[in-house]
Amino acid sequence: MPSFHAPDHNRRIEVQSGTTVVDLCAEFEIPLEFGCQAGNCGTCRVEVLEGATSLEAPNEHERATLERVTDVPGARLACQLVVNADLSLRAVD
Repeated sequence: MPSFHAPDHNRRIEVQSGTTVVDLCAEFEIPLEFGCQAGNCGTCRVEVLEGATSLEAPNEHERATLERVTDVPGARLACQLVVNADLSLRAVD
């Protein structure tokens, strides 16, 4: 079972493979801001600290939103991520 780590909140949780980050944050009360949850607003931008290679590449829509909302290299939108292996994320301002 993969683990999800949120170092900003000192949490490491084992989760079912295929769990979305949106769902696990809600279920385990991890305070990560989500707006539209569809990749439009960019509210949930994160830096992937561990497990980036296990994630699907960002689609064109996610890339366009990221270009609009952040200049952090490698940033992703948490609402678009699915946990399939150990994953560690940190919120990006």
